[in-house]
Amino acid sequence: MSIDLGFAPCTVSGLEVGIVDVPGHENFIKTMVAGASGIDGAIFVIAADDGVMPQTREHLDILTLLGVKYGVVALTKVDCVEPERVQNVTAEVKDFLVGTFLEDAPILPVSGITGQ
Repeated sequence: MSIDLGFAPCTVSGLEVGIVDVPGHENFIKTMVAGASGIDGAIFVIAADDGVMPQTREHLDILTLLGVKYGVVALTKVDCVEPERVQNVTAEVKDFLVGTFLEDAPILPVSGITGQ
């Protein structure tokens, strides 16, 4: 669990990109807001074993208030649940994102264990 901001520069297709890792826990919401201020896009992380949680909703609201317009959804921990759960959570996430800047964003299933 991140409690501090993390920063990582990288180059994507010749474009310099700065990645800011912000905490997801509700106790660190001020840190999340500080880290998200001034960003252009988001990798919106949702764990497949948890699905959409209250802090997921709060973070999406904050990103919307900050004017973020671009993003992708990373559905993490897909190796920890059955494929049916991944399908169900993906559907839940799609429903949750209707009417938001992430409505048409790709939902990418990922695993830190398998490298997917």
